[in-house]
Amino acid sequence: KQNLMDQFGVEVSLRKAISDKQWEIYYQPKFNSSNLIYGFEALIRWIHPEKGIILPLDFIPIAEKSDQIYEIGKFMINNVCDQTKVWIEQGHNLIASINLSAKEIEQKSIVDDIKNALEASGLDSKYLEIEITESVMMKNEQKSMATLNKIKDLGVFLSIDDFGTGFSSFNYLNRMPVDTLKIDKSFISGVDKEEE
Repeated sequence: KQNLMDQFGVEVSLRKAISDKQWEIYYQPKFNSSNLIYGFEALIRWIHPEKGIILPLDFIPIAEKSDQIYEIGKFMINNVCDQTKVWIEQGHNLIASINLSAKEIEQKSIVDDIKNALEASGLDSKYLEIEITESVMMKNEQKSMATLNKIKDLGVFLSIDDFGTGFSSFNYLNRMPVDTLKIDKSFISGVDKEEE
């Protein structure tokens, strides 16, 4: 019962967060082997008027259940494209990386949302990367694959995050239009210690 009440409270607060745009985007740099920044991962934070910073783990699952994830995702895509365009114009060669959830990939308008954000910001698609987790593929492989191919057709990069945490299958990788695999830490943390 308490859980339901808490969830309902978050849902109501999320509605206000969406209308008041109580979001901040944090940009986590990504380095290449020469220790130079080549891009960044965009991470959303909810700046709650009373509770302060709320991390995605504490609100994204509820946003997905209540379908509020679509509005949050749209805000994220639009703002990241705008900001990246500013940095590109200032002479920084950076690739922006945005995480999309399974629910967002299932959304009919997702390809148009990305396309519109690129057009509105004037950002070249080669400066955008969309990240999904491998669990997204497991949910509805055929439908997800069709959507990912359409996203790829826009000219953006595709990345799989947390690879190795689910039922990793190299079979579907052959069919997926991905550019990058981000191997999960748990998968490789003991690689130098274990004989296997």
